[in-house]
Amino acid sequence: VGNVGSGKTTFARELSRAVGYKNIDIDQWFQIFRQEQQHEAADLKELLGYILQKEKPPFIINHADLLRQDLVQDADMVVFLNPKREEQLKSRQLRTESGAEGEWQAVNTDDYDKIAEQNLDKLQGLGGEAKYTNEKSGTIVRVLENK
Repeated sequence: VGNVGSGKTTFARELSRAVGYKNIDIDQWFQIFRQEQQHEAADLKELLGYILQKEKPPFIINHADLLRQDLVQDADMVVFLNPKREEQLKSRQLRTESGAEGEWQAVNTDDYDKIAEQNLDKLQGLGGEAKYTNEKSGTIVRVLENK
């Protein structure tokens, strides 16, 4: 999890290759869900339930709002990417210049710090154990207790 431009997609792709788990692309699954269910609307919670019906763990999934919407209760591990704001803004600029589309455009850059703080608060409230923390990169890995 992490803010827009924090490297979630790249990290998830690389991690899935390294550990041999399937990487779940939320945007692709939204499209599959909409086609199969024949309706546009789907919130993230509904989509995750749909994915869990179709895919068997282990897999890696990333989305900016998984923590803030309290949707990590079935996770074994949460990786929080929180690079410096300047790095996230560089990523956003590259997306803008390349003509990339997506919901990221609706996120106000002035809200980046607030969103990061909300994610960090939720992460700390999950319990489990922080296995890795790097203040320079802003990365935290927390292994959750089995429920």
